[in-house]
Amino acid sequence: MSRSFWFVAGAATGVYGLLKARRTAENFTPDGVGARVAAWGAGAREFGEQVRSGMVVRETELRHQLEVEPGRRGEVTDGTGAGGQPRAASSASGRAAEGATPAQPAAGLPETSHPRDIRNRS
Repeated sequence: MSRSFWFVAGAATGVYGLLKARRTAENFTPDGVGARVAAWGAGAREFGEQVRSGMVVRETELRHQLEVEPGRRGEVTDGTGAGGQPRAASSASGRAAEGATPAQPAAGLPETSHPRDIRNRS
């Protein structure tokens, strides 16, 4: 029983190794390399399509939030919404604390703009 088990285990290992070697050798033939390049190209195209569709969705969301009509590019508004009323800051974005202005540094952060800036160090 023991010898037959090891014989079958060795034969199965040999067959597995032979098949694995054939597949590996096939991957390095011109057809195998061409198939890999084609698959990579298809993946890159799919990724690009996903990025573009995500950009369109996000741009639509931003245009809705900023109340900008589609097709208008590069125009800066004065920060007012419909009817000349100032738009309320969105607290859902979590980007700025209420009452903070862009010119004020966040609490606990140094006033320098670069870590190697030594003007304000003690």
